[in-house]
Amino acid sequence: MNIKYAPSADQMENAETNIVAALMTLVTNTGLGRFADASTLIDNWNEAASLNSTTSLPQYISNLINDINHNVTEVDMGRIVEEFLHSWNIEARLFACASCGIKAFEMGNDQSHSISIKELDSLLISDADRDKLLNIPLKFRSMASYYQSTSTSLYYHLHREFVTINAATENQQEEECATLCLMLMMPREKFHMTQFIHFEN
Repeated sequence: MNIKYAPSADQMENAETNIVAALMTLVTNTGLGRFADASTLIDNWNEAASLNSTTSLPQYISNLINDINHNVTEVDMGRIVEEFLHSWNIEARLFACASCGIKAFEMGNDQSHSISIKELDSLLISDADRDKLLNIPLKFRSMASYYQSTSTSLYYHLHREFVTINAATENQQEEECATLCLMLMMPREKFHMTQFIHFEN
């Protein structure tokens, strides 16, 4: 099964401080979209985010719990643990993705990829978002996640601390490279992270 549609940009914004956005991120990142009622959960995200331990669960939440309990078996969990142990490497390098910011160890399929920012047009900041960024007082601007190219002065939706500048050599010019995770290495037309990132004053 596949998720019918992804959470909207508004639902995904400010996941660090907004419980609704955190819930939508959980649905997307954990694979809950495989279950039929995930789309109902997304449609009722305000209600779902306001639930507490004294609130009776809506039917679609109960359905999700039942689906997960019956479809994620001990065999599945055993396989997941076995695959993890097989790929575990105590010497693995920890890296962080310059786009999504997620940190991971280079184990199994989780491998970092260094790519020139010249190939990351999909992560360019739009003119409107650039203007919003530049309207932030300079002393607070560093709180926003962005990278300004040292060679072109263009702005990117990148965590600047994970962009490196490779020194020039006899055969190659100085190059700005971003470390990306596997998800961000998909064909460029398949991801447009800029729709999920907004600057506010």
